[in-house]
Amino acid sequence: METMDDIHNYKRRLENELKRLQEATDISEKNKKAILDFNNFCFSSGIGRSKNQRYVFDLKKLARYLNKDLKDLYIQNCSIKQKVFIWILVQNY
Repeated sequence: METMDDIHNYKRRLENELKRLQEATDISEKNKKAILDFNNFCFSSGIGRSKNQRYVFDLKKLARYLNKDLKDLYIQNCSIKQKVFIWILVQNY
């Protein structure tokens, strides 16, 4: 029997989000890898499943919205960074 420490089923929600990421045809393989790498980094930093699920969800939307390589955004140009910042601010959490 499962314990009640995951009553919102964040484990399954994260697994489903990662599955949808892998199945996405409109996100490049490079961005998929970047999102998975970030997810692994978050777990290794102690960030929980619920927050990781939200990060994967948001990064998928961001990858679709910008249609650029996520890892190159920091290096390429400031206007893209500003768009990302504004996009994050207007999201409803």
